[in-house]
Amino acid sequence: MRQTRILIYGETDGESLSSVTRELIGKSQDLAREISGASSLEYSLALIDDRTENCRAELSSYGLSRVYIWQDAGGFRADRYAGLLAETVRREEPDILLVGGTPEGRSLAPRVAAEFRTGITADCTELGLDTENRLIQTRPAFGGNIMAHILTPDRRPQIATVRPGVMSPARRTAHCPPPEWILCKNMIQTSAIRLLETRPAEDAEGIDTCRLLLAVGGGVRDREDLEMFRELASLLGAGLAGSRVLVERGFLPPESQIGLSGHSVRPRKLITFGISGSLQFRAGIRQAQQILAVNSDPEAEIFRAAHTAICGDLYEIVPELIGRLRSG
Repeated sequence: MRQTRILIYGETDGESLSSVTRELIGKSQDLAREISGASSLEYSLALIDDRTENCRAELSSYGLSRVYIWQDAGGFRADRYAGLLAETVRREEPDILLVGGTPEGRSLAPRVAAEFRTGITADCTELGLDTENRLIQTRPAFGGNIMAHILTPDRRPQIATVRPGVMSPARRTAHCPPPEWILCKNMIQTSAIRLLETRPAEDAEGIDTCRLLLAVGGGVRDREDLEMFRELASLLGAGLAGSRVLVERGFLPPESQIGLSGHSVRPRKLITFGISGSLQFRAGIRQAQQILAVNSDPEAEIFRAAHTAICGDLYEIVPELIGRLRSG
């Protein structure tokens, strides 16, 4: 039986798995179900973190074959972590290495690719397998105008970084066998990187955690007009986001941007106003459960992604909505 192996680079948020790690495990579960016939697929995880005890129970329910835990890693340094991840690749000999498209993952994956002289596709939005179980790595190209499907036919491992938020998280499986726990000692004691200072990030609820989200685009004429959308968002208890054009105009901060160069979001309900719906934007809303789009152009691309489409002038529709919500 031919067996395909996937190795996932795991990250933690404090003492729990990061959301993108759950998404990479979920995609590996999906790929394992796709394989049939004389082939099989197993997936394992590498964790370079001293705070992993709280993850063990969760990791035991995902069908992982092995979990490599590197102890005494000494805190994140890109060169040291890349060396430990490369050593895991040598031990596991995976066909595929999946890494989250986070600041940490983006700094590690190219170093590992260079170490093994193999290909890497950055910021994938979809992954699949061809008839030979080679990884089909899909990502936008040429400014988001086309979707490129990339193969690494000859070198191994095939490496892909995956944008957070574009894939469904892992599903726990009852009564699955626990993984083999492989405890590894850090053998890379030095790093050329010196940590001079750390500053805690500001705690803020991002648009990627909103269950209800309003998104506004180029149909908004003036900065002052955003006030009515802020009021509408407040009345609905929703977050407010925008397309790249509003960020480029300076109407909204970069952390509010949806799309390939911004955030991928997964709200239960997304309402868009004045957004044309470029491929770049639509790639960031693929995981939205319900999309209601308002646009004055009946041919707007956003209507192709919407579950409910309203063709009309947002400057008439939004004040009407605000008035009805105010009156109860």
